[in-house]
Amino acid sequence: MSSPIKKHRLRKGWSQSRLARESGVSQTYISELEAGKWTPNISILRKLAAALGVPVSALLDEEVEGGEEDQLPVNSGRIEIQVC
Repeated sequence: MSSPIKKHRLRKGWSQSRLARESGVSQTYISELEAGKWTPNISILRKLAAALGVPVSALLDEEVEGGEEDQLPVNSGRIEIQVC
């Protein structure tokens, strides 16, 4: 499974070089992050998230999107209206 950084980079159609230019993070480091060789600190995550236009949380865990965590309980279909 690809890293969340790579997933968001590819959604924008960007190369690693483009993300490096936009974020100020070296292309080599981005490559290593995407390969899982390093875990970025919060400063790097902020730079990458800002460049990609996503919240930092979107880059934290690849299992959140499309994983079991996305399976939220569905209500019964009832709509409750409160009258004030």
